[in-house]
Amino acid sequence: MVNPEKIASMLENLRDYLGILREHAAMGRTALLGDRNALDSAKYNFVVAIECCIDIGNHVIASEGLRTPSDYRDVAQVLAEAGIIGRDLADRFKLMVSFRNRLVHMYWKVDDELVCDYLEENLDDIGELAKAFVELS
Repeated sequence: MVNPEKIASMLENLRDYLGILREHAAMGRTALLGDRNALDSAKYNFVVAIECCIDIGNHVIASEGLRTPSDYRDVAQVLAEAGIIGRDLADRFKLMVSFRNRLVHMYWKVDDELVCDYLEENLDDIGELAKAFVELS
């Protein structure tokens, strides 16, 4: 059984990170691309927000006795197999994890325009994951 206090704490952190990302998105593409510190902050907050989603997913998986994921992308698959999130959201979660992996492991190859694209198009995916996790607690 999931620990509601643990999930609530992780969700609070996720809301904070998502709030910062929304502030960066509100800056607009041109302003963000012209502000190295804000852009770096956006990258960092994407990493920790996605990590938070992975951590919550792993907590749910362990608490519910589901199969152990083979990697971070597989966390989304396990959650979908158990019916905790839908297949479409799981696919978007996998893409988030891939983006996080690129930010962490191949940061020198991350096109800043891609970060802006994610800010404009993918923040709702993180919010949708948070909503699914809230329903479990």
